[in-house]
Amino acid sequence: QSRQDPLAGGASVQGVALSGPNLDLAPEEATVWTAGFDWNITPNLTIGATYFSVDYENQVNTFLSELTILSLADELEGTGVVLRGQAAADRICELVAQGVTLSAGSFPGGSCSTVTTFFVDGRNLNLGRSITRGIDVKVQYAFETATLGRFAVNASGTYLTDYELAIAPNADLRNRLDYIFNPLRLKARASVTWDYEPIRARLAIAHVGGYTNDLVEPYQAVASYTPVDFTLSFDFGDSAGNLFSGMQLSAEVRNLFDSEPPYVNLAPNQNGSGGYDATTTNPIGRQYAITLRKRW
Repeated sequence: QSRQDPLAGGASVQGVALSGPNLDLAPEEATVWTAGFDWNITPNLTIGATYFSVDYENQVNTFLSELTILSLADELEGTGVVLRGQAAADRICELVAQGVTLSAGSFPGGSCSTVTTFFVDGRNLNLGRSITRGIDVKVQYAFETATLGRFAVNASGTYLTDYELAIAPNADLRNRLDYIFNPLRLKARASVTWDYEPIRARLAIAHVGGYTNDLVEPYQAVASYTPVDFTLSFDFGDSAGNLFSGMQLSAEVRNLFDSEPPYVNLAPNQNGSGGYDATTTNPIGRQYAITLRKRW
């Protein structure tokens, strides 16, 4: 396989990567603690907040498809994930002696001992550690009116204060909060619901905070994304003899204002993407749906 090599000025060099199962894989472990409260301020108003801290160890990492893995060799020192020179050749020949075969191609000169560029262990390995801290907040408010039915407002969100990641036990913990394909500092959702039997309407707003795309040079600042959904439903009730008894008809508009996902400088891949981030946004614009439900 080829990998970008910083020792070769970033050019691609040929080496060997090991794939397949790892029978020595162990469970991930975490130390978790939380502290929070729920406060019913009035019969109609409730607020709550929870602070959390999660310290993961022995997290499973895999570097099989990491094209820049050779630039991480110093952080992976002592793990055997990246080997060069004679150490690489020795490890490859050891695997060959165990019956491991090449999935494609052949060794230069027909000998495993000639591969001294690099060896990468691309199996799942218990190497990583991450520390996540943040706060979950929720607010619920509801009230009845004499003539206009019932209204309810719900809001919730997660605000992360820390997210640090180390790819190996001896590697430094690095801040990865608000970087692409990592947790975002802010995610929030709010809704307003109106119940006026047999009609129910709901407006929901989701917010995903902006972040940094550090997969390109210079780094790209990616904007936030805030789609709005709207649902309107009619319940026919459970009257005996009514042809529509037990039915509910709903009409939904997703992404009501046809908000476009922010542009992200990404090439298409097996997960989608290609100009947008499939992990945080939806490239499909406004959508309509009509649903008829029947209960017995």
